[in-house]
This record gives sequence, structure tokens and C-alpha cells, in this order.
Amino acid sequence: MPPEDVLREGPKRALVLALHELYAAAGYPTLRTMEKGIRDDKEVTGTLSYDTIHGVLRGQRVPRWDNFQALVHYLAAAQVDRRKDVEGAKERLHQLWLPAFTPSEDLQLSGDPLPLQNREEESEGTEEHGAELHSDPDLRAAHRWYTQQIEAGDTEALVQLGTLLECRLNPPSIEAARRLYLRAAEAGSLDAMNRLADLVTRKVEPPEPTDAALWYERAADAGSLAAMIKLADLLENGLPPVDTAAAEIWLEKAAKAGNTEAMRLLGEHIHKYDPARKDEARQWSEQAALAGSPAAMRSFGLLLRHQTPPDYPGSRWWLERSAAAGDSVGMIQLALILDPGAERNLYDRFKGWNEPEDSDGSRAWLELAAGAGNSDAMLLLARRLLRRRPIGRRHIGAATMWLQMAATNGRHDAMFELAHLLEVQGDAFEAKRWYDEYFASTNRSWDREELTKFLGRNPQIHGARESLQAAAEDGDALAMRELSVHLKWRSPRDEAEALKWHHTALRTGPPGLVYWLRWWGWFEPRAPR
Repeated sequence: MPPEDVLREGPKRALVLALHELYAAAGYPTLRTMEKGIRDDKEVTGTLSYDTIHGVLRGQRVPRWDNFQALVHYLAAAQVDRRKDVEGAKERLHQLWLPAFTPSEDLQLSGDPLPLQNREEESEGTEEHGAELHSDPDLRAAHRWYTQQIEAGDTEALVQLGTLLECRLNPPSIEAARRLYLRAAEAGSLDAMNRLADLVTRKVEPPEPTDAALWYERAADAGSLAAMIKLADLLENGLPPVDTAAAEIWLEKAAKAGNTEAMRLLGEHIHKYDPARKDEARQWSEQAALAGSPAAMRSFGLLLRHQTPPDYPGSRWWLERSAAAGDSVGMIQLALILDPGAERNLYDRFKGWNEPEDSDGSRAWLELAAGAGNSDAMLLLARRLLRRRPIGRRHIGAATMWLQMAATNGRHDAMFELAHLLEVQGDAFEAKRWYDEYFASTNRSWDREELTKFLGRNPQIHGARESLQAAAEDGDALAMRELSVHLKWRSPRDEAEALKWHHTALRTGPPGLVYWLRWWGWFEPRAPR
């Protein structure tokens, strides 16, 4: 919430307070998550940018209702406790919005003067993205304002306009943003150096880690703690050859300057690469945890768990602090300590075991982590549910829900397991869609054997028989087997053609397939399972 001296008592404060109630009920999603969710929501017509959402939550502006209600709709629909009343929330917020909205305020960016309205835009990115800039009043206003500031000699405006072109346009204008960052970096802007290095490692194809290291080092030499941490990560993980000693030097420099994240990473680095210095690793990790960082608390808790001898009570205490502070990874690690069977289930999805309804609260922590958007927790919950003995329909339904959420978040193994679960439940068409998603996300395509087996199991898929026929005519013995089953048992039946493909598979198939065909009992009057 913004401080009271920023938002005094009045209609706007009442509106922002009500909005923050929804924000809390939705689990405090990030600004990027909200921006993407609103943009992808087909049920709303309004749109809000990253900066606009930030301004609205800070009480710095109140946009038009069509845009404001898009934010309300997203937050109401995303409530963690699932007691959703989207329309009721929109009606309640609309009553508060009416006295708080000022039309002139909606025409400007919060904290900035009104942009020039009749000025030609000739700066970076306008030519490539004129349509996008003109279709969004926020982008148009920001672009004009930053252009004006750049012409007045403001170096930071170069960085802000570069960020707009990189992060706010769809598709982004990467090259234009890079040119702007380069101009600002050469003028001495540490923020521009960091952003330029981030850009060339994450959004340029192919990545340019050598150039990134040069800019990170230049910013680090000038005192940027963020650059020191990123340079250490690049030296350790992204820039061949690996230089762990240099990475440790930069982490130690940032840690001694008081950066909590650097302290945490330095403790993990020493623990990983020089276990003999365990006391030093513990000292840095504990110092970061005592500074109040949830990630550092989790890191220190794990260090205590894996040290020799392990300190399980201390590990649990710090993981509980991390989880209580909202660290979703800490919630998962706490659940694994509370229920050792959950850890086995995380890595071995083929074993089932009997467990109580909730083992010492572990499932509750996993559900909180999953509700916060952690895909690992979603996948782990699904696997726990599917490995229960006995298992009921409600367990399968809940597991399907968690797998769908994890798969939607881009988790590859969740896509595959969801497809398999849907196929087992008889939803072959949806299963095929998720198998396709899985292969596309892993840069693979169906190989013939996988597709043949799937079509053999699911003859109701449109074109299954035709696909098997084509593969069989191309000499695929497995396809011949599946085609013979289709022709013998599925309508329209053709036993003569089925017998022909059966014998062809016997003649041409590998020994294992031939054994299966003979054991199957072709002429027995029963359908295959």
C-alpha cells in the first residue's frame, strides 16, 4: 500500500484499499503476471501495461473503467481461496471507482507532465512499431515524453525508452532497445550497462555472453552490486571456460558491501565448490538469513540439513521462517522434511505408497506453494495424489487439475504426464493435444513408433486408420500389427485385409513382435485389451 501522505482520506484511497484486498486475496501476483493475464483474458476488453498496473496499485492514477475493470476481473478470478465472486467484485469496485475517477488524470502518466500531442515521433523504435505505439495511449504518451527528455540530454530517458521498446511492445524491438542502452551505457549509466548485458544474454539469438561479461564487469568496477552478482553467475554458469575462483571474488566483494543476495550465493558457492570451508559457508548463509531474506533463510535451512552431521531441528526452523515469509521453494523444502515420502515421490513417479490424509501439514505447504504459482509444487501434488493407495475419483480429478496448471505454466514433464492421465481417462483428443504441446515444447516431433502406438490405443482419433495404413505400406511392422487390429475389430471391419497385414507383420517384424503376434491368438473370438 502507498503511505498515507500519498493517499489521503477520500474516494481514491477507498478505491485503492478495496483493490488491495483483492490483490492480497489473489496471492500478490507479480506485475508481469497480471499484465500477461489481462492481455490474454478474452473476457475483458480493456488492457493495462506493467507501469500502469504499478501506478494503479500505488494510488498514483485511476484509469478508465474499461481498463480498471480488466484488473479487477483478473484479481477477482485469481483468488487463492477460490471463493470467487467476479461480478460482485466488479460491481463493488465500480461504485468506488465512480467518485475516484478524474478524466484528465487518465490522459497522463503518473508523475509526468502531459505529453506533447502534435509532435512528430522520430526516435528509436517508432518506425518499426508505429502501429503498436499509436494503438496504446500509454505507450504513445511514454514514447513522446522520453523522446522529449532525450533531446534535452537526459541519459536515463534513453534507458527508459529502451525498456519500453524491449518490454512493453509486442513484439519487442530488441535492436532499437539495444542501440538506446548502448548510447546510455557509453555515457556512463550503470543501469544501462546492466540492461544491455541482460539483453545480449537473454533476448539476442545467439546469446553473446562475452559482450555481456564486458558490460557487467564495467558496471561492477563502477560499484554496481547487481552487476557483480550477475557477472559471478556468468563466470560460473554461462561463459566458457568456467571460472569459479573469479566468480567467488565478485560475490565476496558484493557480500562485503552488504548485499544480502550476494551473501546467500557466496555461502552456496563455497558449500558447493569448497566443502572444506564449511564454517565460512555457514557464516555467510547465516548472515544472509539473519538479514531477513526468505531465499537466504531457505538456503541456510538446506545447508543445515545437508551438513555433516545434519541439524534437522535447525533446518526445519529456518525453512518454516522462509515458508512463512512467502518463499514457495521454501514451502516445498519444508514439505519434503515433514514428509520424507514426498521427496521420494518427487523423483520417482512410478512408486505408490499409503499415506495419511496430510502428513504433518506437508500437503498444506505444497498447496500454498502451488497456489503461489510454483510449478514444482503443482507437479508434486499431482504425483502424490496419483500414487495414493487406495485412489479415488476425487484424487484423479485433483491430480488432473494440478497437472493442467503446471503444464499451462510450461512444465514439460507435466504436459507428458497430463496427456497420459487424460488418455487413461478416455479423453484421447485432449491427450493428443497435450502430447503435441509436449513434443513442441521439447523441440521434438512424434516419431513413427510413438504415434503408431498412440493411434493403436486410440482408434477414435480422426485419421488413425489412414495414418496406420500409410505407415504399414511404408514397411513399419508395428503399424502393420496395429492396422490388423483395427481392421479386424473396429468398424468398418475387413477380416481378409486384417489377416493379410497380420501375416505380413509375422514375416517382416522383429522377433519380439512375432512372438507377440503368435501369442495373441489371432483366431480366438475375443477383442484385444
